[in-house]
Amino acid sequence: MNTTIQAQEGGNSAIFCVSKTSIQDVAFFNYPNPASSQTTVSYNLNVKAKVTLQVLDLTGRQLALLINAEQTTGKKEFYWDITKNRITSGMYILVLRINNQTFSRKVVVEKCNSCFKQSRHCPFIFEIFLTIFYLN
Repeated sequence: MNTTIQAQEGGNSAIFCVSKTSIQDVAFFNYPNPASSQTTVSYNLNVKAKVTLQVLDLTGRQLALLINAEQTTGKKEFYWDITKNRITSGMYILVLRINNQTFSRKVVVEKCNSCFKQSRHCPFIFEIFLTIFYLN
């Protein structure tokens, strides 16, 4: 997708043709979100590209580099086992770089003391859901 941009400053003007890729073209998302012990990151590559996927805290500090590779075209999925990184409960930013374009998403990690380390679902959250369901 190409976009034409016209810029003016004082009496000078310029027209630029910019190649633009939207987040819809890349289809960058993760599920489940919120996550407790794992999340799957999904994205689409329209061309062969250099790809990096990072996890940043809200100060911009890199906590994990999940992908740093040249990848072929097509739909990609990366299974992130959160328990292998020292990630605590909180909000984080997933940063996907495809060649020189950057996309970001927030991911919420919710952990509790009663979660089993290898479990995909938090039994404590499930217990709260059942309590709310039966009270209504």
